[in-house]
Amino acid sequence: MRLRERLAEYPEKTVAVSIISYEEQMRGWMAYIARARSISARVHSDGVVLETGEELRAKAVVVATESPAAAELLGDPILGDPIASSGQGVTCLYFSAPRSPIDKPILILNGDGRGPINNICVPTIASPSYGPSDRSLISVTTLKTTSDPNSLRAEVLEQLRDWFGAAVADWSHLRTYVIPYALPAQFPPALSMPERPVRWQPGIYVCGDHRDNASIQGAMISGRRVAEAIIKDLEVVSGKALAAGSE
Repeated sequence: MRLRERLAEYPEKTVAVSIISYEEQMRGWMAYIARARSISARVHSDGVVLETGEELRAKAVVVATESPAAAELLGDPILGDPIASSGQGVTCLYFSAPRSPIDKPILILNGDGRGPINNICVPTIASPSYGPSDRSLISVTTLKTTSDPNSLRAEVLEQLRDWFGAAVADWSHLRTYVIPYALPAQFPPALSMPERPVRWQPGIYVCGDHRDNASIQGAMISGRRVAEAIIKDLEVVSGKALAAGSE
């Protein structure tokens, strides 16, 4: 509810679609990401050093992680903002169903606040490649983290039966993921400054939902702001180099 109220303050055209197929967008980057996933705490303005000792050189370094990982890589609070803040944990449950309980690519929110479910969606409606053609992938999110996933699943199924009736009996449980840190816990006045700085120091930039509102949308916006900052900064550097060369 806090996020929905906050996003309502933005012009409609600035709110991008958040449920997207990352498969198509990220395919070209996966080989490079696989190499960089073991980055150590050695981040500097012209590259990073992996745990293997390999050094990746770059004109700009972007730390695109959740806030605790960014704090570990970059040290103390970024630009006076303590990014290593408490987070909101969630548990995500996935089910396979012979038919979808909805027919639109929307996120269903728990409107009355009762029961463990926070939201539900059907990813195969947004991206059919996420499942076989004769099944629907159903994603259920709760704002609980638990040491007893089976008990939580029983509570979730009971609420799903209340919402969607006997059809839930045909759903097959696929997997449950308990995520202790899913996103920053942004309680007031966390968003009094809705956009936090993305420049950490010359050559190093940071993005993620902790730089904006705690959502996929916020992470996407912060990534765009980093890209714009890098383009601007590299243009300045290039201009200075050309000016120096002409002297």
